[in-house]
Amino acid sequence: EKDRLYVITPDGKRKTLDDERVKVVFPSMGQFGSQCLSAAFRYHGVRSDVCPPPDVEEFKLGRGNSLSKECLPLQLTLGSLIKYVKEKANRDEIVLYFMPETMGPCRFGQYSVFMNLWLDRNNVENVTLFGLNSENAYAGLGTAFRIRAWLAVVVSDVFFDVERGVMTLAKDREEAKKVVEGCKEKILLSLANDPLRKFFKTLEKVAEILSGVEKRMDYEHAPKVLLTGEIYVRRDEFSRKNLEELMEKNGIVMHISPVHEWIYYTDYLFLNRLISPDSTGMDRLKKRIELLVKRYIEKRVKRTMEKTGFYRGHMVNIKEIVNSARDYLNPRLTGEAILTIGTILHEIVEHYDGIISIGPFGCMPSRIAEAIVKRGLEELKHKAKGKIKKVLEEFGDLPVIHIESDGNPFTPTVQSKLEAFMFQVRRLRNYLNGVIDGLGVVEEFSESASEKIRVDS
Repeated sequence: EKDRLYVITPDGKRKTLDDERVKVVFPSMGQFGSQCLSAAFRYHGVRSDVCPPPDVEEFKLGRGNSLSKECLPLQLTLGSLIKYVKEKANRDEIVLYFMPETMGPCRFGQYSVFMNLWLDRNNVENVTLFGLNSENAYAGLGTAFRIRAWLAVVVSDVFFDVERGVMTLAKDREEAKKVVEGCKEKILLSLANDPLRKFFKTLEKVAEILSGVEKRMDYEHAPKVLLTGEIYVRRDEFSRKNLEELMEKNGIVMHISPVHEWIYYTDYLFLNRLISPDSTGMDRLKKRIELLVKRYIEKRVKRTMEKTGFYRGHMVNIKEIVNSARDYLNPRLTGEAILTIGTILHEIVEHYDGIISIGPFGCMPSRIAEAIVKRGLEELKHKAKGKIKKVLEEFGDLPVIHIESDGNPFTPTVQSKLEAFMFQVRRLRNYLNGVIDGLGVVEEFSESASEKIRVDS
């Protein structure tokens, strides 16, 4: 039914999401992000749980129960599902494993098909997939439910960036880590229990606590990089091999392209009738009203977190991102490729001193983006203006690299690329600090390059 989801049990009974037997289980796609989404579901009376962050065990389970040719996100989400079924699933429960569906030239749309086949072949009872579809802009949940989920997504996205600023720039990192973990607990508790007004008061308190962390460098003049690319790999700690910790050790603040960027993108496609072409004018009017609420929440969360002194937010502008890539890829070819291309061309220098694009090994949209970005950056040299023109005249090339993850530790070749990338990023930030702000260089670190470049597996 409209704005009402039901689960049909094997005996034909209909259960609502808030039924006491139903439990929604989230795979870890960034642990804090999944925890926030789970808390939002609990706020609406839905029992929920979060799988632990995947590790080598989940990786092996996923590969062992597939052809090993599938991409990393499928292997890890399948491995997490298998582990949950074996260790935690209660036979009296109806488990809904959260697995959004999507469109575009990506194998992601086949994940749910593959997992359902695995469940059937292994005679797993009372476990199914909970799949919302991006083609209807993830409709199906009630408006209040969607807004709460939106709040959870935006808060987790922004707080990740805040945390990276704190952990990179704090004088006492051990103490800062304790403060950050305490703030996470406050956010999760409030998301699960408090109405919107009270939640924002909690967020204000969190910002006040974090603003008391002593810095060794001002945020505005610290080098900053963006990790973009395939949405699962960039958000999942195991997939990205904890790149943020590598950047922190080198004094570089790493942000990640937000999940709410993708949700805005599905809204953009919906409003431009690139998906759901049969939608009515009233459907699109409702979506525009919903977008006003989303923009309000995004702006308020980001402005609140700016008070920490470890974050400077800017509103996601999907139209500008798509327009930045329009000359190279037709917007009708929907999916992550156009977002990756547009983000790199739109954000480099303007907001970040370097950009890393990461994708699963063999990911077609990621490889399309890599090929097109090279051309886009070359053409940028001829049509750039203002600050980016000065940078290109000084440096020639911008710090942009593309890497792939297959679940194994990064190869020596990738490590060398990262080392050269970090050198370029610090050099560019030093230049911008000196030319634009008249400041000195970014402080150097004492570790040797070989010590700094090690990436956790």
